[in-house]
Amino acid sequence: MAASTDETPVLALTDIRRDFRMGRLLVRALRGVTMDVLPGEFLVVMGPSGCGKSTLLTLIGGLDRPTAGSIVTSGDEDITRGDETALAEYRRRWIGFIFQSYNLIPTMTARQNVEFPLVFAGIGRAARRARAEALLKRVGLGDRMTHRPIELSGGQQQRVAIARALANAPAIVLGDEPTGNLDTRSGQEIMDLLLELNRAGTTLIVVTHDARLCTYAHRVVRMEDGVVLGVDAGGRADEPRRSVPIEGDTRDVGVTAAAVRGHSIRRRRSFTTAEA
Repeated sequence: MAASTDETPVLALTDIRRDFRMGRLLVRALRGVTMDVLPGEFLVVMGPSGCGKSTLLTLIGGLDRPTAGSIVTSGDEDITRGDETALAEYRRRWIGFIFQSYNLIPTMTARQNVEFPLVFAGIGRAARRARAEALLKRVGLGDRMTHRPIELSGGQQQRVAIARALANAPAIVLGDEPTGNLDTRSGQEIMDLLLELNRAGTTLIVVTHDARLCTYAHRVVRMEDGVVLGVDAGGRADEPRRSVPIEGDTRDVGVTAAAVRGHSIRRRRSFTTAEA
């Protein structure tokens, strides 16, 4: 459902439906989802396994197309109507992904993994390296740049994945169960890092079934059986949101983009359940 505000959403989803064929069976994964994503907010989409939240995330990320409905950016671009080239450009400029299983390239070092998206953005080698190093320092891995994923803990691998997600200074970072494969302490550290990124102006959408993550959110979207049951206030509902301008071209961003400006990573003392 739409947010009750006159503020222009960074994304507006209207009547999103997604059907899949499994043999003779028609699976209706999403059944008319309408919601807004506000600039600078930390939005948690919560629901049980199979509720459609990960499907929703792949549509927002431009990795799949809905059966029906529209997804309109603040630039009045409906990504559901674009061709594959337009979708690739949308993903490059607008979206950063954080996956539950990290999805790092095992033969590459941490720095090379973070540099990789910048290759496709046409960034020169020296600028790529400088940006990757700045991002890895930002997430607390300045001393692990030359380590490969197998040499890193789960929490460290997820930090590399976060740095990679920020490489192109996206408007929105999407997290698909970003703490799902981590122990409690590592999960808390990752959420604290995402909190700091959000407070620095990064818009975040995180899907989860873990109610503890609601304490980090401005709003919580509750889903079940492919529909939105409601939108609740998150643990930070009263905290002002900060948003940064959407970068038009990563070539001009350098290592001083808002997504990589230095902010100390403060650890929260508890990983508590929010009261929705």
